[in-house]
Amino acid sequence: MNDSTKAAIAFALAWEKAKRPREVAAQYGITEQSAVTRAHEYRKKGMDLKFMRPEFTPNKIDVAAVNRAIAALDEADL
Repeated sequence: MNDSTKAAIAFALAWEKAKRPREVAAQYGITEQSAVTRAHEYRKKGMDLKFMRPEFTPNKIDVAAVNRAIAALDEADL
């Protein structure tokens, strides 16, 4: 068994035992968002990890402002 598989098993077991994503984050020394993202990526690969709602509040992105900045950059390059 390779190291990546061992790490995935360890994370999956920690995730399944936890009541909240912050518990896994604390165990691994990562942010809660990183733990949730890792679980999401593992689920996309087919792992049957339970869903736990994160307690953090994701930053709201003003998509229109980002698109205006991109458009301004494109216009400046012309």
